[in-house]
Amino acid sequence: MKHVISVSVLLFALLLALLPPLPVNAATDNFTMSYSFFPGGMGYNGGFTNLILRVTNIGSTNIDRVDAVINLSAGYA
Repeated sequence: MKHVISVSVLLFALLLALLPPLPVNAATDNFTMSYSFFPGGMGYNGGFTNLILRVTNIGSTNIDRVDAVINLSAGYA
C-alpha cells in the first residue's frame, strides 16, 4: 500500500511539473511606468482623448500584459 501511495504522489508531482507557469503580478519594483494623457477635440461632449502608457521592465519577471482601465464619467464641456 505504501508503494501505491508513493507512486501516486510521484505521478502527481510529475504532472504538476508539466503544467504551464501561472501568471503572476509583477511587484512594484519590477517595472517603471509613465503616462501622458491629454484631451483632443475639446469643446463638445464625446471628444477623443490620447493616452500614451509606457511600461519598462526592470525586474526578472516578464511583463506580457498590461491592463489599463479608464473611467470617464462625463464628456468634455
